[in-house]
Amino acid sequence: PKVTRQVRFPKTSPGFITSIVYVKQLSLFVAAALDMSFKLYNRRLELIETISHEERAILAMEYDESRRIIVMAGATGVTMWRLYRTTTVSMEYVIERVYKFASLAGLWISRICLDQNASGQVYAFSDKSVYVLDLDKRKCNYHLENIHESTLTSICWYERSQFYMTGCLGGKIKCWTALHWKKK
Repeated sequence: PKVTRQVRFPKTSPGFITSIVYVKQLSLFVAAALDMSFKLYNRRLELIETISHEERAILAMEYDESRRIIVMAGATGVTMWRLYRTTTVSMEYVIERVYKFASLAGLWISRICLDQNASGQVYAFSDKSVYVLDLDKRKCNYHLENIHESTLTSICWYERSQFYMTGCLGGKIKCWTALHWKKK
């Protein structure tokens, strides 16, 4: 691969951008930065706008194109955001939080995964636990807590047989039937 454009940050700010998603409808990259702001970049990776927010650390983001929402996770749990362009003279971008999953408030969610095969389903990872979120109903459907000996890295829903498979840093894979699910 050929590098066509590179964005650099000061050496004193390693990991300054914690997560980035592409919003196709607006042709924008949205990045979460450690200075508690969102950085908006065009397709040439030129900074267009910086928007401050009051969330603590945002560690992961996923963009759901069909719902036109950005799902974010971090130090305060999981939230859903919408980005749009105003029709004022300045044509500024606005990003607003539309929902916060109250049942995950206060949990440190290090990673999320939008399931492309299960419409509106997001997996939120917190150390050795995983939470199955429904974006349409805006609730946590299930949670599997402390299910591995080491940090969870992946989850997969196998619809035909109705079970989840999880994997962890320790190299183990486990299969969970509906008997293991806990309704949240």
